[in-house]
Amino acid sequence: MWAEPLLAVQRDEKLAAALEEPLGELSLPVTALDRGSVQQGETLFFEFPYKVSSTGSVRILGIHQECGCLSESLKPGTKLEAGSEGVIRVQADTSHFVGNFDKKITIITDEADNEAHVFRVRAKIDQSLSWQPALVELDLAKVGDERKFAKVSIRNVSKQSLHIEKLRYNEDNLEVVKSPMGDGWELLVRWKGEKPRKAWAETIEISTDGVVKTFKIPVVEKSPPR
Repeated sequence: MWAEPLLAVQRDEKLAAALEEPLGELSLPVTALDRGSVQQGETLFFEFPYKVSSTGSVRILGIHQECGCLSESLKPGTKLEAGSEGVIRVQADTSHFVGNFDKKITIITDEADNEAHVFRVRAKIDQSLSWQPALVELDLAKVGDERKFAKVSIRNVSKQSLHIEKLRYNEDNLEVVKSPMGDGWELLVRWKGEKPRKAWAETIEISTDGVVKTFKIPVVEKSPPR
């Protein structure tokens, strides 16, 4: 019969102790790192050193990533003990970016001033893969075998060998033929069957053995000339 009151007292004592525990301060000497020029598809690694100063600990309340391409070693709920030192490791996937890469991670702690710490990771990403044109336009004015194939040229900008491992597309609507061409590949695409009565949208998903593992090319109906 005394179990429940005793547990309540213990909980209150733990809460009071937690509230009386001094709060630490998270010291971050570096909050921005730049990797310079990198190749698209390269995984980037960043390390931000930290130290917990004063006599209290610091608890991580929340982490906000500006982009799903980022991941970090620190997790919400982590308690950094007083006097501890270490590094916060951030990883960035550059597969879907070209040009200037500048992303932020915000870390919220239980420090006395409710300070939010912001990290920035930067790089200049050089394109590894290109395709021309950017999308496939199909002429559906003609029927059956009279429809011409639309061509797409795919090449590896870095001049490395490129192999297309798999094509995924709607085989009920599209006919796709791939063939090697120089240092890249050529796709021939056309519509199968009757012209659709309603608006439609298709994509061709391409898997490669290069640094850009997968990408998609939109397929649309060619607009008639005005």
